[in-house]
Amino acid sequence: MTQRVDDFEGDDKRYIAYLEGEIRRLRQSPNTEDNQLRPQPSSKESPPTSPAWRRHADALIKRTPPALAWWSALRSEGIYDVMYDGVAVAFLLGERSTPATANHASTICDESMTGDELALLRHVAHYAATATQRRLTASVATRLVNFQLVLVLSACAVIRAVAQPTVSEHHILGIVKICLGDISDQYCRRMMDTAVYVNKLIDLLNAHGWDGRGAELLLWWNRAPSFYYSLSRSSKESLEYLSNELTKPEFTQNVGVPSEWTPFFLPGLVSQITQKEYQ
Repeated sequence: MTQRVDDFEGDDKRYIAYLEGEIRRLRQSPNTEDNQLRPQPSSKESPPTSPAWRRHADALIKRTPPALAWWSALRSEGIYDVMYDGVAVAFLLGERSTPATANHASTICDESMTGDELALLRHVAHYAATATQRRLTASVATRLVNFQLVLVLSACAVIRAVAQPTVSEHHILGIVKICLGDISDQYCRRMMDTAVYVNKLIDLLNAHGWDGRGAELLLWWNRAPSFYYSLSRSSKESLEYLSNELTKPEFTQNVGVPSEWTPFFLPGLVSQITQKEYQ
């Protein structure tokens, strides 16, 4: 027989019983090598993770270009072009062309041509200008669609606030579902509340340095309304945090507005959609 552990003396049966007892003892001992290799619960607390709203807020801040690069950033993404002469506003309000388009067509004048010929040229010029507008908006179509969703949800929130109980909530929720699909009534309400939050955020930024440019941030951020939901759940904290960060001079200082620029004014756009004053 091979050498026994601990030089145990006795018959095989007693030796086996001894080994089994040693195994049980080692398993129960906290100082065995196996137990020492096992990961032990840490006495230190794990570092707290950031709440969801903070992660979303930081993503927006990181995405926002500084003041010195604001206009070049908008040009690089095609936003500047669609804001020129009200193209984006016309798109958002469902108009096929802006006054600038009609003005361009009306500048075609030639005394040597008949009225029919002028009308034909003006018609084609109008069509060409409209096509150009659509080309300009194509590069930022997703941004404009996300912005339109915020407008629709904002309009529904206005109706809910000022028209109930004369207007059934069922009809208001139905409008929300046209945009967002087959979702629950509760989710519709949450999205309307989220739109109210977005309006508060833009108003706050405009009042503290953004000077009417705040709504363009929605185009730049290019987020679906659902992105802002976690922010709206912690409205007070997230509004204060975003306002403090985004109104720093690095984002707001010395940003002029071109004369051709047609800024977004959310309450005004919503008022045009609802035909009601929006405060």
